[in-house]
Amino acid sequence: MTGSMRIQSSGKSFDLLPDHLMLIEFNTPYQLEVHETANQIYAYFTPSPEIERLLNWPSPIPGFRVLKFKGEIFAKQIEESLKDMFRLAHSNLPNHLLFAENALEKTLLLAQLINPNQLHIQQDERILQIMDFIDGHIEANLTLESLAKEIHLSTSRFAHFFREQMGKGPMEYVEERRMRAAQNLLITTNKSIGEISEVCGFQNQFHFSTRFKKFTGKSPRDYRYNPLPS
Repeated sequence: MTGSMRIQSSGKSFDLLPDHLMLIEFNTPYQLEVHETANQIYAYFTPSPEIERLLNWPSPIPGFRVLKFKGEIFAKQIEESLKDMFRLAHSNLPNHLLFAENALEKTLLLAQLINPNQLHIQQDERILQIMDFIDGHIEANLTLESLAKEIHLSTSRFAHFFREQMGKGPMEYVEERRMRAAQNLLITTNKSIGEISEVCGFQNQFHFSTRFKKFTGKSPRDYRYNPLPS
């Protein structure tokens, strides 16, 4: 969101700012007082039981739940995830609403990382920085040493720090992000499997296809024509 506005409901109010993410519960009456020209990205959805557990956010007034972003990198990730949701919801892809729901779930999972009501280690800005770096350099020769250098940590300290924060090793996370990027390219572009292999940072197509099948249970070609789980 850009700009700012005041939310009024049941005789109470609070200001909604650009670094805020807000949920409004169904049938909650409210009024908006726009302070500055505001642009928003929003979605209407009925949360499943699995999603509902992610929505225990701070509530400034009844019917509203609000989180505040921590750092520009995190705000960018949230914004891009919401834009993906909007784009997929209005696309002509088969099962486009399922893909949009997946993007929405990603947004809520990202939000959980900064939820003060969640009892876990709060996400460190350096981890958000390295996550953003990985997604922006998915085709590069990413190594444990190069990633550690990016946030000025020793290799051993970085590996321990990343696993502590993410629950998995850095290179395991890199491959996961490469697989996600490949999945997206297979269903949204006409790039060849060889091109996708290269774009996603693999040395050769055979190695890419082997890792992709282990990750998804399908070859890249089969996944392109039928991305839904078997």
